[in-house]
Amino acid sequence: MTHKRNIVLFPGTLQNYQNTLTSLLETEQYDEALKLLQYLLQCEGEDEETYEEWELLLEWLTTHTKELKKEDRVYGEELDENRLLNDHIQTKLLKDEGYSQKLLEMLFHKSSPEKKWLALDQLVHIDDVEINQKIMEWLQNEKLNPMLQFKALQTLKQREAKGEITFDRLGEKVSVSIENTPIHFEDYPKVIVDVVDRVRHETEDFDQMISTFAEQTWKEYLSYIYGTRIYLESIELQNSNPFACALHKIALELTIGNIDEEQLLQTYGLSKNEMALMQKTYRNMKSYIETVLQTN
Repeated sequence: MTHKRNIVLFPGTLQNYQNTLTSLLETEQYDEALKLLQYLLQCEGEDEETYEEWELLLEWLTTHTKELKKEDRVYGEELDENRLLNDHIQTKLLKDEGYSQKLLEMLFHKSSPEKKWLALDQLVHIDDVEINQKIMEWLQNEKLNPMLQFKALQTLKQREAKGEITFDRLGEKVSVSIENTPIHFEDYPKVIVDVVDRVRHETEDFDQMISTFAEQTWKEYLSYIYGTRIYLESIELQNSNPFACALHKIALELTIGNIDEEQLLQTYGLSKNEMALMQKTYRNMKSYIETVLQTN
């Protein structure tokens, strides 16, 4: 059994990780699934049966991924998760002409959030000019989880949709440019990306898993607030320290529960104005976490 660290995932985050793991496995994104499993196995709070299942899955994935990479080297190609998924979808379409319609039905009709997530992942690889408009209408007309909304925006960008789209999000009417939607974390503005590096710098010598937890929490929070007033105000700033301090504080609260707030503030050297911004960011993140807890 992998040695667990003193990190306890709150239920909403754990459920999101489980949904993500399911999607990664079903779409054969094995390297990312391995990384997530290794992280989950170092967290506390789950029953032993769950950890045993994760251990077995990790062992299988490790072996399976090595075999896939060995096969790709034989054919002179590197393992490409996107290529694997695309090949998988094209095979499905050859066997079933109605497969794209089934994916749309999975997306539009009553189904679990993870199935909708999976449908969006696969719709990226289907060449049908009408799909973009259908996804946009769904995004604009349905009351959706904010993270699912963000996934829909990413899907539209990956399908090379263009233009601005307006829809209701967290009680606001937001307008975003589809082509500016971040696909990878590095696609966010520098002030947003620097937050993770700053927290990592301050935590990796103390406990690397706190850094990992903070990074996952920050990424989820961004997908939750993307395009809203809070997000737009954040990217206008130049200094990441207030955000990093707020994230560090949240991460400590949710993992070890022990916080020397005075020392934390000294570490980030915040001015009076930055202190107010840190507290505001902390409150917003705290509200996000409480909302996730209530809906899971």
